[in-house]
Amino acid sequence: MMMPVFTPLLIWLLTLDLLGWLHFPLCFRVAGRLRDRGLALSKLAGAFFPAYVAWILCHSPIPHTRTTLVAVLAAIALFSLFLLRHDWQAIRTFLKLRWPAALVLELVFWLGGLGAGWIRAQIPAIAFDPNWYGAEKWADYALLSSFLRQTRFPPLDPWLAGFVPNYYYFGHLVWATIAKITATPPNIAYNTALAMIVALALTLSVSLGYHLFRRLGLGLFLAFLIMLGGNIKP
Repeated sequence: MMMPVFTPLLIWLLTLDLLGWLHFPLCFRVAGRLRDRGLALSKLAGAFFPAYVAWILCHSPIPHTRTTLVAVLAAIALFSLFLLRHDWQAIRTFLKLRWPAALVLELVFWLGGLGAGWIRAQIPAIAFDPNWYGAEKWADYALLSSFLRQTRFPPLDPWLAGFVPNYYYFGHLVWATIAKITATPPNIAYNTALAMIVALALTLSVSLGYHLFRRLGLGLFLAFLIMLGGNIKP
């Protein structure tokens, strides 16, 4: 009975994981001084970079559709293959030496996403609840739902017809982009996006601690302090 509920969550985790590995050759070059060589950063890049490229392209007659997004991903894949061809030996050596770090980052990403998704499944309503706060849920959901229907940019304001949003909206667009790629309806995409934010934050926190303190254990401890060590409620 639980599998249909978690199927979209598994699809999103798999999609972001694959997008992260797709961007790893680029991050491997950019983050050469990090101990994980940008492995955690690549997951963030996998979510944000395709959305940014599509956002730029779709300020023109090119429509913001699933076809356009697939074309953007295909172009990124070709560029990544080019980088991989030149850096294959270095990447292979890195993974051979630092495979424990790669494994830990993967486990943190997946377990963090599954755990956050399970918690969100207990309170899935996209509405204001005095016991759980979340007063901006309606506005966030309106933007997310609106972007799933947008085909041109700048987008239209969901609250005021004929105007563009007077609000920073790129974060909402990122998750709307993933939702378009995976054909996820907005009500499900909203909750899975919240789980992805937790998964990415945990993964990046481990990477930061691993780089600063040169120990995976301390990276995990830092992730705990940042994401889980505070009060549950303000």
